[in-house]
Amino acid sequence: MRKIIFLVIGIAVLGALAYGITVKIQNAAQRNKPKRSQAKAGSGIAIPVEIADVEVQPMRNTRTFTGTLEPWSKYEVAPKIAGRLETLNVEVGDPVYNGQLLATIDDDEYLQEIEKAKADLGISEALKGELLTQFNLAKLEYERAKNMKKGNVISDSAYESKRSDLLVKAASLKKAQAELNQKLAILNLAKVRFDYTKIYARWGKTVLLFKVNSPGQTRAAVQNTLKELFQQNNFERNYDIKTANLVEQSAGDFLLVLELTNPVFDYAVLLKNIESGLEKIRKKLPAGTTLKYQDFSETRYIGKKYLDAGQMLKANDAILSIINIRRMKAMVNVIEKDYPLIKSGQEAAVSTDAYPEKVFSGRVRKITKVLDEYTRQGEVEIEIDNSRLMLRPGMFVKVSIEFDTIANAQIVPRTAVVNFNETIGVFMLSADRKTVKFVPVKTGLIDADRVQIVSPRLIRPVVTLGSHLLYNGIAIKVTSRETVLKNSLENKPSGNKPRKSAEAKQK
Repeated sequence: MRKIIFLVIGIAVLGALAYGITVKIQNAAQRNKPKRSQAKAGSGIAIPVEIADVEVQPMRNTRTFTGTLEPWSKYEVAPKIAGRLETLNVEVGDPVYNGQLLATIDDDEYLQEIEKAKADLGISEALKGELLTQFNLAKLEYERAKNMKKGNVISDSAYESKRSDLLVKAASLKKAQAELNQKLAILNLAKVRFDYTKIYARWGKTVLLFKVNSPGQTRAAVQNTLKELFQQNNFERNYDIKTANLVEQSAGDFLLVLELTNPVFDYAVLLKNIESGLEKIRKKLPAGTTLKYQDFSETRYIGKKYLDAGQMLKANDAILSIINIRRMKAMVNVIEKDYPLIKSGQEAAVSTDAYPEKVFSGRVRKITKVLDEYTRQGEVEIEIDNSRLMLRPGMFVKVSIEFDTIANAQIVPRTAVVNFNETIGVFMLSADRKTVKFVPVKTGLIDADRVQIVSPRLIRPVVTLGSHLLYNGIAIKVTSRETVLKNSLENKPSGNKPRKSAEAKQK
C-alpha cells in the first residue's frame, strides 16, 4: 500500500515540474517575439501602398433590384361555344386591332338552329293570327249581345255565353303571344350563338380622342375654358371621365384626350352621350371652334397560339393570347429594409442584358401591402414605356431607384475601408506622408466603388491598396498599383490574426 502511495506522489511531482518548465519556455518565447503594437513609428522596411484623396461630392442613395418584364395587359381568346376551329387568321407575333376577326368556328349547326327557330316562330305567328281573328269575332258577338241585353232581347244565359267565349278567346290569344315571344327569344339566342362562331379581338377602351380646332386660340386658353365648362356641366362625373387633357398639335389644332375611369367594351352609347355633351359645351367656346371624334386603333400583338385550324374545341378552350406591350411592367421584389423607401410615382432606371448600353425610363406604379412571410420581401410594379417595342415579356431587368441625394458627401474608395482589429476604419497618411495612422470611421451610403464617410472628417489621403500589411505608425512608400500588388504576393501580413475586409465585417 505504501509503495502505491509513494508512486502516486512521485508522478504528481514530476508532472508539476514538467508544467513549470513548459510555462517558462513559452513566456521566454513570447518575450522574444516582436509585437506590431510595440514597433517604433516609422521603423522597419517601408511598405508600398497606393493612396487616394478624400473627395467631397454629391452622392446618391440608390438601390438596384432585379425582376422580370411582363406585358402591360394580357388576355386569352376563347370561344363561348363548342365546335371545329375552321379558320385561324393570325400567327404568333402578328399585330391585331380592336374588333379584328381572329378566327371562325364551323357554323353549319348554328345556321340550322336559326332556320328551325325561324320555322317555329312562323308557326307561332300563324297560330296567333288565327286566334286573333277568333278573338275579334268573339268581341263582335259580345258587343252585339251586350246591346241586345240592354233591350232585353236575349236572355242572361245567352249574354253570359258570349261574354265567356270572348274571355276564352282573349286568354288563348294571350297564350299565343307568350309562345310567340318565346319562339322569338329562341331565334335571337340562335343568332347570338351563330355570332359566337366569329371570334374577334375585343378589349375595353380607356381613352377617347377628339379633334379640336380653335383658330387663333392658345392651348392654355382652350384648356382653361374646357376645364371651366366641364366643371359647370359635371362632365367628368356624368360620363365617368378620369382625366381630360388638351394636346397641341399645331397652331389652333388640338387633341382632347379623355381617359375613362373604367374600361368600356361597348362604348358606342357612351361615345354618343359624350359627343352630345361636348356639342353643348362647344357652343360656349370661342366662335369657329369645332369638336370631332378621332377614331384610333390601339395595336396589340399575338403572344401565344394554343391550337391550329381544324381542331375540335370545347367552350372556353383558349385559342390565342393577346398582349399589350406598348407599355411594360417589371415586377421586382424589395427586401424589408428598403420597403419603407419605396413610394408610388418614384422614377426608375431600367436596364436589361439585351441592351446593355440602353437605359429605359420607368416609375413605381403599385406597391404591395403584404410582405412574403418567408422571404420578407414585397412585390413592386414598375411601369416602363415601350413605345419603340424594344423590350419583350420575360426579359430579366435591373431596376435602379434613387431615394435621396447628399450634396456634399465625404467619399473614399471602397477599398480604403478595412476591418483592423475588429474595427471599421481607414489608414490615413501622416502629415509627412511617411507613415500611416488607423482612423475608425462611421460609414454611410455605398455607391458602387465609393463609400461615404459620415465621421470623422479626414484631412489627408487614405490607403486604398496594401493596407493588409499595415499597422499604426508603420513606414510606407506611395507607389504604383503594380508595385503594391507585387509586394502583396511576396509578403504576408504580420500579426496573429488575418485582416478582414470592412465588407465582411458589415455582413
